[in-house]
Amino acid sequence: MKIDVNDILPGLTHAQVKKEKTIMEHPTSRVTPYELATLAARISPERCLEEPQSACDAAVRLLCYAFIVLIEQRDLHRAGKEKNTILRETRIDWSRAIKDVTSEARRDRAIKRFKQFLEYLYPGEAEERLTNYKRDGITLRDVSGLRDVFRLWRQQSKRKKGKQGRRKSEYDGRLRTELVGLVPRKPRTRA
Repeated sequence: MKIDVNDILPGLTHAQVKKEKTIMEHPTSRVTPYELATLAARISPERCLEEPQSACDAAVRLLCYAFIVLIEQRDLHRAGKEKNTILRETRIDWSRAIKDVTSEARRDRAIKRFKQFLEYLYPGEAEERLTNYKRDGITLRDVSGLRDVFRLWRQQSKRKKGKQGRRKSEYDGRLRTELVGLVPRKPRTRA
């Protein structure tokens, strides 16, 4: 059985057809006729009984498409590895990186918050890490990771001021906003 790539994937250029022909040789060369017939029967049993040739053609097309998808996934995986390598090896200036991590525009505030964050994250070795960052810079991967952790750290509940002022006694006659009717505690005398 001979299947042309143009029948399966119409509209390709000559170079793409040549590439696809070399790709297409792989999945069909490994499949035995019995496996191909079994696949065709599982895809469409009625069609396999009525038109076995078209059912086998459909099975071959399916194998070719599946092989193409696997190759595309492999290429995406390679591109992801290259991107990961770039993120791991590219270093940026520490002051720019600290501003990116803390989302602060002013460097002094960014450094202050970043130091507090490093003390929380790495107790006892924050100064050492900061000097390493100043000397070597920070990788793009570390910047994105630290930014996410910094946002979580900043959202943690911080110490809030307690209620200031005097304690309100139960005999306080002023209106209360927490009461539904906003009724004063002491009834007013009519004038």
